[in-house]
Amino acid sequence: MDERKEFPLREFCKRQHLPYESTRKLGLAGRFPITRHGRRLYVHLDVWLEWCRAGGSGLASGWRHKPPEKERQTAVAAGGA
Repeated sequence: MDERKEFPLREFCKRQHLPYESTRKLGLAGRFPITRHGRRLYVHLDVWLEWCRAGGSGLASGWRHKPPEKERQTAVAAGGA
């Protein structure tokens, strides 16, 4: 990236090939490191790099795994989901 340390969120997403709307929503929910300057959203490069090195942030619901049909039938027969 440039010598700048802070980038507008839209420009940052374009350069990093990230979906803007999803990144914006994650940032506003506190799951992606953004800063606000009035109504504008920015990403500070150093903060973002530290966030990535620390492993980022998982989604609150986690990843949902849909088991194969055979496992699902066994779980239902055993009284599970």
